[in-house]
Amino acid sequence: MTETETGGLELPFPKNHAPLPSFKYIIGFLEQICEVSGVGSNFKRRQLITEFINQWRKDIGNDIYPAFQLFLPKIDDTLKQLQVKESTLSKQVVSSLHINPQSADAVLIMETTGVFNRSRFGNNNKSEDLGSKCETALANRKTNVEYSNWTLDKVFHMILTYSGSGKEKKQQVVDEIVNELSPKEVKWIIRILLRNLRIDCSEKTFLQCFHPNALDVYKVVSSLKLICSQLWDPEILLQQKDTLIRLYSCFKPMRAKFIPGVYDDLNKVVAKMDRHTSGDTPNGSFYIEEKVDGERIQLHYGDYGKKCQFFSRRGNDFSSLYGTSTESKGTITPYLKQYLSPTVESCILDGEMVAVDIETGEICSVSNVRQTAKIKGKKLQNVFLVFDCLYKNGNELSEYCLHDRKKVMESIFKKEPASHKSLKTAHIMILPYTTGHDQTHIKDALTKGINEMSEGLVIKNIFSKYILDGRNDAWIKVKPEFVNGYIGENFDLLLVGAYKGKGGNRTQYASYLCALKLQNTFLPLCRVGSGISSAMHQYIDDKISSEVFSSESVPDFLKTEGFKYKSNLRPDVYITPEDSIVLEIKATQILETDGEYSLRFPRFVKVREDKDCNNSLTLSDFLEYKKYLDSKFGDRSKNDKNDDNKKRKSSYIVGGSKLRQPEKKTMEKKSSLFDGIKFFITSDIDDPKYISAEDLTAIIVEHGGIETRNIDPTVIVIGDKKSPNVVSYMFKSGDDCRVIHPSWIFDCINTNEVLGFEPQHFFIGKKDYSLVDRYGFPLFRKITNEKVAEILSDMEPDEFRHSELQMTLEYLFPMNETQTKSTLFAHMRVFVFNYDDIALQLLRYGSALITECKESATHLLYKNLPPSETHGCIPISSQQIRSLWIRV
Repeated sequence: MTETETGGLELPFPKNHAPLPSFKYIIGFLEQICEVSGVGSNFKRRQLITEFINQWRKDIGNDIYPAFQLFLPKIDDTLKQLQVKESTLSKQVVSSLHINPQSADAVLIMETTGVFNRSRFGNNNKSEDLGSKCETALANRKTNVEYSNWTLDKVFHMILTYSGSGKEKKQQVVDEIVNELSPKEVKWIIRILLRNLRIDCSEKTFLQCFHPNALDVYKVVSSLKLICSQLWDPEILLQQKDTLIRLYSCFKPMRAKFIPGVYDDLNKVVAKMDRHTSGDTPNGSFYIEEKVDGERIQLHYGDYGKKCQFFSRRGNDFSSLYGTSTESKGTITPYLKQYLSPTVESCILDGEMVAVDIETGEICSVSNVRQTAKIKGKKLQNVFLVFDCLYKNGNELSEYCLHDRKKVMESIFKKEPASHKSLKTAHIMILPYTTGHDQTHIKDALTKGINEMSEGLVIKNIFSKYILDGRNDAWIKVKPEFVNGYIGENFDLLLVGAYKGKGGNRTQYASYLCALKLQNTFLPLCRVGSGISSAMHQYIDDKISSEVFSSESVPDFLKTEGFKYKSNLRPDVYITPEDSIVLEIKATQILETDGEYSLRFPRFVKVREDKDCNNSLTLSDFLEYKKYLDSKFGDRSKNDKNDDNKKRKSSYIVGGSKLRQPEKKTMEKKSSLFDGIKFFITSDIDDPKYISAEDLTAIIVEHGGIETRNIDPTVIVIGDKKSPNVVSYMFKSGDDCRVIHPSWIFDCINTNEVLGFEPQHFFIGKKDYSLVDRYGFPLFRKITNEKVAEILSDMEPDEFRHSELQMTLEYLFPMNETQTKSTLFAHMRVFVFNYDDIALQLLRYGSALITECKESATHLLYKNLPPSETHGCIPISSQQIRSLWIRV
């Protein structure tokens, strides 16, 4: 191994003086660790780990890497590549046992437990993971519970065989494990395969017990094998140069810190910057960067581009995707020569790899980053956004302040042409940043970020050093959804499922599945756990605990088509809608992917005690918001289409001050029509044509009206659909609810007077009929010809015969006076049979037609009138006529 490959360490490789022990030896230690609990448990675990390491050195030798591989599979160079699915492994175990999939043991093994495997250190409830379930099932069936004679070499061989084989070979490996190992051994080998030992010990604990410098070295090399092989002697301490960042050695990057409560007062961010300020900048200068939606990547560039490596934050090598040299294939390295200065022999750049739509210049979801590198002939391309430099031409820079590192970073790049500054055409570029001094600069950047739909901001102190694998107050992330004035729209969603907690919270539900109402079913929308206090968790649990139930299949009341309902959304327990509660959730974006919808950053607000499953948010109302936002930001994208530096995600900001308080453009006041009248606009309108809430507000303001977000009896609520705002208002107001159709606004403007509310103006509420006649004609204002036609079309045909209009015609045009041609038959009410063409002429000259022969008829016009129609009509009818008489 060369110096470059070892990260500069030059200690001799260790050798063991005895063969590797049996698997039983490792299991004995792991069982001891699991038994530790209570006060001082962390100290006891460290003590056990130290004793194990010392005993290994004494009995086996100085090469402890084989044991550490099993203890720390998540960070081992080999085992961290394992991609074993718990659901697949559970089915293979059931198949190996040759039992009915519907049997109790099979159901126990295959029961969904993925939610627990996401725990970083596991939890103390061992009955919940797949390994423990398999141990229980095997203990009920196997007579042999003695340990096997498998060595560690055999264990590694079986694990690697399973990892690199096809379906049939995998099943054979599981068969051998189940048939030859004891139940306890099966439990641990399954946990190793799933890379989660559930022993409440992190890699930091093991490394600190192994060697005083092990953790520091791990931060700069990320190689468990290298650490174990080079730091085998705890008496030999490393010099500072041995813990510096090195080329081609993946390091643990510095991360931005989240500080609770900082978002309500941005002065707290500025105060944190002051703590890290040198005497040269008493005002606490800081850099402001956009937090982009990408994957953290470090680029190691050496020998003028002949060798390049890309590492993720977790140490995964993605060079095969982005390129291994400037001469190789990849989405980044073939273009590096165009961007980097020819004087750069080597460098390490820290940044974010993003996927960009080359047609719009928009940064797409992080889920597209690696897919973009794998798919050819696409409209997406990778762009590496660089924000830090840790190494240049043999000089390690982590001890330099950020201000100096930025200067070095900029010197690495050529003077960028315009094409290199555009996300549409660039492949690597410096992430733009600005300098701030107070909270005003942060607020301005946040406002700009809101308009461009960015992730948020990262505030960095200019004089901060680069802390490997660390977070401190020098880098603080600020996201818009947590800042006052940027809170998203609220949604009242029904709780339909719950997820169990982890570790010490195992007895409490940690998060909840919320859904939209669709007739008698519900559509899963989001999982929410953020923003819920322990007391509120307990309150919700008390509300639902007696009503929850488990189910292998999705209950009938959940409709999953068209919505994200993958394994990460499947809850541990369900609750029927009738027994559940409604949660008020706020979110910052509506996300849409291939027709599936979800909420971005959902946060709990409160329990809606006044609502139940019958009045939670419906799918149609939810989509009304999406439609509004689609229109709103679609217009904005058209205005900004020529701005190549605009970076907006393909999603929709929900609510926020921009939506809830539409920006009132500077405009001339056209009239004082609505002076002193306050309006609450619930949503966009679609009738008589689509008008956004913002534009409708502008129309009202132009005529002197006042837009408000607080409803009281003096406020006129405007809406033409049951949006969430309307639904909320309905249930708060009860019988006093009154929502006015937006047509009232335009009727007032057309007549230039504030009208009373006619029945047609009520979208919701008790209608007042005192302002119209019995047919709907307004009594105190003019209406258009189109409105007259609309009212007439709604009238029953015979209704006209008895109307005031007919009597008016008879009054104006008596039969004994000279008549105009158009009113020739105005005094007649004719029953016509088999003479449709004649009927049209009668109507043309003022006659009224009736649909059946009855007392109201004054004349009959018929051809071949059947006896059933003539019965009773002849004595009543005053005249019977023929068509010839009409034509004459």
